[in-house]
Amino acid sequence: MSDLPEPLDLCVSQLESNLSELESTLNELLESNFEEVRNDQAVVARLNVALAFALNSCFFMLLKTQGVSPKEHPVKKELDRIKTYISKLNDLDTPKPTPTTKVNVEAAGRVLAHSLGSNQKGSRSSSPPKPVPVTKSIGKPKSRSTELSSSRRSTPQPRAAHLQFREYQKLRAESKTNEKD
Repeated sequence: MSDLPEPLDLCVSQLESNLSELESTLNELLESNFEEVRNDQAVVARLNVALAFALNSCFFMLLKTQGVSPKEHPVKKELDRIKTYISKLNDLDTPKPTPTTKVNVEAAGRVLAHSLGSNQKGSRSSSPPKPVPVTKSIGKPKSRSTELSSSRRSTPQPRAAHLQFREYQKLRAESKTNEKD
């Protein structure tokens, strides 16, 4: 038996057993093949954090055994920083709940009816507007060869893409009367 009081002797013996267990675990870890886990970044991060925590914890215990207050030592800040990394790594394992978005169909219909209803005179209904059927399809654009051949014609065709339909008809009628003259 040692000359220490019994409660202190139990604490010292438990510390010695914990340190020997830690030493064997760290030796196994340091002797293991890191090539196998190098590709898995999560495992590498966990190993780095565990090693940093183990080393700083050992230094914390050393300071305590030397009579230095570890609460005022920078190792306490380092341990707190490592604990935040441990919690971040643990958060990676827990699945985050996916946000559920529910569309209020009635409200969406009212918004659409209100915004589209302002374009239509006198139609202020609470039901969504009916879709307008498309009657005119867009054809293929003219090729460069047909565009060149139309520019070689003796009579130029009116270019009325920006004009109203009636103005286009007037210009066409005028061009036909000019051709006859």
